[in-house]
Amino acid sequence: MEPQTVAEALETAGNNIESAIERLEGLRLSCGAGAVPEEPPPIAPVEGTEPCGDNTAPWTEAIVQEMSGSTNIDDARRRASTLLVRFEAEVTRRVAQGAAENVAQLKSHLQTLVRDNTILKRAVAIQNTRQQEQAGREHEVAELRQTVAQYQEQLKNAELHNYALTMHLRQAMQSVCGPAGAGPHHPPDVF
Repeated sequence: MEPQTVAEALETAGNNIESAIERLEGLRLSCGAGAVPEEPPPIAPVEGTEPCGDNTAPWTEAIVQEMSGSTNIDDARRRASTLLVRFEAEVTRRVAQGAAENVAQLKSHLQTLVRDNTILKRAVAIQNTRQQEQAGREHEVAELRQTVAQYQEQLKNAELHNYALTMHLRQAMQSVCGPAGAGPHHPPDVF
């Protein structure tokens, strides 16, 4: 048993333990097989409906008026049926109105998404074009670097040939002119 139930039984018995025990056993037996009496669970609102309040007051009042004005059971049934039909029509109208608002909101959101999608497609196309142009430029730069490397190699070879030719020219000049400015080299007079 819960401590609260025991405390209440003890208070009711005037702090007499024996009478409190008898009372608690009586409660236990009356609830059947040792079960503790429980309060009924609270009624949970149905999902999607509004809690009781200002919206239910007119319908509650309408039910009370219709039932109080009925003369017999059949009249009460007829009045309840009419009231339920009106209630169903009101609920259907509200649901349709909510669905229409939801559809309008979804259409607006869809239009925004389509517009954003179009913008993104354009941005991707522009980016792709730029990337292709950049790839073309990079290819040209690579070709130009290769050409520059070839020209540098040719220049180096030309400088080497120029140096070699300069050396050959000096040697040729020395052999024709003799040692360091002695003039042209003539064969000796004596043979």
